[in-house]
Amino acid sequence: MTGARDLSSADQTAMRLRVESLLTDLQRMVETVAREPAARAVYSNASPGASAEFRIVSPLAEGADRLVAEEALKLGYKLSAPFPFARADYENDFPDSKDAFNALAAQAEIFELDGARGALETASYEAVGRFVVRNCDFLVAIWDGKPARGRGGTAEIVQFAALSGVPVWWLNLSGDEPRLIYGLSQFRRRERSPRGPESLELIQAYIERLVVPPPVLPPEYRGVISHAVRFLKRAQGREQSPLETFLSEPVALASGGLWRSYALFVRLVMRSTNPASDPIEAIAPAPKLPSERWWKPYFDRADHLSVAYGERYRSSYVLIISLAFATVVTSLLGHAVLPPLVALMIEIVLILSAITLIWANHDYRWHERWIFYRLLAELCRKQMMLSPVG
Repeated sequence: MTGARDLSSADQTAMRLRVESLLTDLQRMVETVAREPAARAVYSNASPGASAEFRIVSPLAEGADRLVAEEALKLGYKLSAPFPFARADYENDFPDSKDAFNALAAQAEIFELDGARGALETASYEAVGRFVVRNCDFLVAIWDGKPARGRGGTAEIVQFAALSGVPVWWLNLSGDEPRLIYGLSQFRRRERSPRGPESLELIQAYIERLVVPPPVLPPEYRGVISHAVRFLKRAQGREQSPLETFLSEPVALASGGLWRSYALFVRLVMRSTNPASDPIEAIAPAPKLPSERWWKPYFDRADHLSVAYGERYRSSYVLIISLAFATVVTSLLGHAVLPPLVALMIEIVLILSAITLIWANHDYRWHERWIFYRLLAELCRKQMMLSPVG
């Protein structure tokens, strides 16, 4: 962000110290969060021995852009430099500091955007500013808090970051304590935005959301009853990750008996004339490519599980409605034909059966598994086609 070139030499030195402190705090917080067991388990499995990589994204304009880039390089950050124009054209913006620009560019991974001079010049500067926002987790803004002087100015880019949900650490040119702007409301009331320890706590929480993977917690685990279900599952050793659940599912998942209730309902009520088997499936050729042979067992498993859980979910609704109807009929018969005690016992059995179905649907997540495995099957089918082309 621009602005630091307007400071005196002494003030620029003070600003460098503030930037160094800020970037050091970021490194410390990320490394602390990365050592948490949940994060370490995921990232060490994905890339053994991997460590956090810190990167600064800067267009290397005179002033704050270069100041932050220089301090970041000293701390071991890598440098990515998006330019609004081709490098040979962009360096003409800095006739008095071309050597300093090229010295930083030589240490950077450069991205040349397809900007243009003339009528599109200001739009090109705006585009590179937005490119920075879209490719960073934090935006460091050295800014006097005043409106932008033109399109793509500091205020406009900070506002774009606030709209995009990217936190902004605002270093005011007046020397005030750094503030955190996170969201449009804080941008509009930036003089009241968090600062000091409060801003550091918010940044720490944001980093945790970025680095630590979310826990595997199905959406129905809410409320007292859901916590009780989760406790029982843990006690029985039944709580698993989605991958573990998929691989441990019985391939020959029962799909007959009660779970044909929905299919029977469709035949009786909708008079379906569809054949019992799919003729296309019967004549489907066996996979020939190695990638198809590798993926097909996973597709078959996911496809079968999706169909089986879909039948359970839809059949449970047919059965629950049937049990509710039978309960009403039994109650009427208890007033006319059946002994009241017998009718009451039958009603209790019917109601308990319906409650059991509702509980089973909730506990075993039939609907969720139906949708998950349908999506997984289609992704496996797509991989059969994509694998041969890399």
